[in-house]
Parts: sequence; C-alpha cells; structure tokens
Amino acid sequence: MLQRLRFLSIALLCLAAMPAAAVEPAPAGPFRADCRAWAAAPAGPEGRRCQAYIQGFIDGSVVANTRIVQGVSEEFEAGETYSQRAKRTRLRERNRRNPAWYTGICIPDTVTIGEAVKAVVAQLDAVPPAPGETAATVLYSALRARFPCRPAAN
Repeated sequence: MLQRLRFLSIALLCLAAMPAAAVEPAPAGPFRADCRAWAAAPAGPEGRRCQAYIQGFIDGSVVANTRIVQGVSEEFEAGETYSQRAKRTRLRERNRRNPAWYTGICIPDTVTIGEAVKAVVAQLDAVPPAPGETAATVLYSALRARFPCRPAAN
C-alpha cells in the first residue's frame, strides 16, 4: 500500500512538472489550402474547416470588439464630471459607429458565410500568405481588404 502511494505521488509530481502546451497559432498555408478546397467542395472536411475558422474568427471579433468598446466607455465614465459625460455622449450620438469600425472590417449584414469565404479565397489567391504567417493574420488582412469600412455620408 505504501509503495503504491509513493508511486502515485511520484507520478503526480511528474505530471505537475510537465509544462502546459501552449496554443499555437494556425499556420496560413494549410488554412489557404483548406479554403481553396472549399471552392471545389464546401461540404468536404477541408472546406468545412475553412468555413468554421472564418465563422469563428468573425463571431469572436464581434464579441471582442463590442466588449472592448464597452470597457473603454466604462473606463471613461468612471472619473468624469456630469458636463464631460454630456459632451461625450452627445458627441458619441453624432458619431455612432459599430465597434467593428475600429478594426477596419465592416461586413454587411446581408453577406452570407459563403460569400465571406469566397471573398477570403479570392483575396488569398490575389495575395498569397508569406512563409511563417498565421491564419489569423492573413484572414484579418483578407477581410479588411474585401470588406473595408467606409466613412458614413453626412
């Protein structure tokens, strides 16, 4: 019994000493290959992987952007006077922008995921990723190139 307990203790210590695996960024090359496969077979495993990556990137960006804007707004509100807040909120009403504006990517609500994937594939074909680039970097660049934000007309 004592021997089993020692063995278990040593095993647990070894496991605790092992470094946790870091989340490594997805490389751009396989991402581009998956997205090019999507063009031929959207329902295939590579095509679905490309579509899911793009959908997750877009969904995550929307949530993160909204939360960042809320956080910055809350930070400003914390130490301001009534008149400062009145000026800021009136100015914000005049210049109200979707939080995505600050990323430079403004995908219209009418764009389907299929249209977004086609746009990304076209951009990745026009500007192939450089060696060592990540999927997130090339996807951001592709979406920004294909769906740029335009200033609102007054």
